[in-house]
Amino acid sequence: MRSPLVLLAAIGPPILLGVAGVASAQRSDGFPYAKAADGHRGFGGGVSQRDLTVLFRSAEGEDAAFLMRLFDLQREVHLLSALAAGRYEQRGYFAVLEEAREAALRKDVEVLHRRFQEFLRDRVRAPMSEASARAFARMLFDPNFRARSAALDAQRSELRRLRGVLALFTVHAHGRADLRKGDEINQLADAADLSASRLRALRLDLQVLYEPAAGARRLPDSAEVDALVPLLVRGDASLPRTLQEAERSSARQLGRMQTILFTPRFDQRWHTAMRERDIRERNARRAYEEVLRLLPLTDAGRRETAFDHMSTGDRYRQAAATAAEGLRLDPLHPELHYTIALALDFFAGRNLSTPHYDRFLALRGIRHWDYRTFGFRDLNDMEEYALLAVVGWKPIPGQDE
Repeated sequence: MRSPLVLLAAIGPPILLGVAGVASAQRSDGFPYAKAADGHRGFGGGVSQRDLTVLFRSAEGEDAAFLMRLFDLQREVHLLSALAAGRYEQRGYFAVLEEAREAALRKDVEVLHRRFQEFLRDRVRAPMSEASARAFARMLFDPNFRARSAALDAQRSELRRLRGVLALFTVHAHGRADLRKGDEINQLADAADLSASRLRALRLDLQVLYEPAAGARRLPDSAEVDALVPLLVRGDASLPRTLQEAERSSARQLGRMQTILFTPRFDQRWHTAMRERDIRERNARRAYEEVLRLLPLTDAGRRETAFDHMSTGDRYRQAAATAAEGLRLDPLHPELHYTIALALDFFAGRNLSTPHYDRFLALRGIRHWDYRTFGFRDLNDMEEYALLAVVGWKPIPGQDE
């Protein structure tokens, strides 16, 4: 078995290996002159630890404007999502969530889109209420809804990635994330540039697809909608065939609309980079599942018998190695940072685990030096433990914990 020193050399401080194909495709020059995939300014390659510290502590001029544009991009896309929810409410679309009342009251667009896809997949065999049937039929024959739902679903994942990178860069500058120059920072820079570029394309599409809710005249339903509603209410036996034909008609409308949108062309050009990113994230999630089985202190780890031949120390070391591999694939996976920190605590100590605890907190929206980010929210056990670890809290001798 390899010695702890060999394992530590492989594991930490954490090194996140960049993917050369994606990196070379996205960079046109080094920091601070780099361009992202869509030609806007990006982070690019060659970002140093000092660059990050200056940029996120005391940026001025064009550097400050660059950061502000990234934060404004997030707010603008989020606003367009909220405006879409208003339009959906006006059209009565949330009636399809009659079985998910809480989501309907929250006007949860994500749940609405997921429910619509479930209806399509299941061919809506069960009878529906009049309101729910009409809402579903309207959505089916609304090409704006179909195009907008794809854009809104995509923007959620891109927002998560961009916010994650900016959070890690911020906690590097102000906290204890201790990002390493070279491949580690460059991989995060590449991730931010790709997500920001795609978000800008999605923002343009959402602007094209924007429909005002306030003061808009409510148009009568089409003949196609009126014909479909009674079949949905009855749960008619012909529904699977009818819906298949209706979906083909709707898909043709959607296809014509997509010719004027920006994201389909962006996705076609950067298909390989995004596909590789999806594969890496999927494999990172599998690594996390394996880490949970390896760690003796998790429920899955306590139930696991496949590792009974290993000592507790060996399980923690293997868990750390597996988590490190997952983080090489996806450095924005919060729970992998938390679990590698737990494992490193066992055999390496806080010097190596603290950066991961701080990264975990950052990806959860918590900055340990800013009380506003955690003082008014209910922290779960993982967040509370990580926060105590980062600030170095210890119980006062002689007092109850």
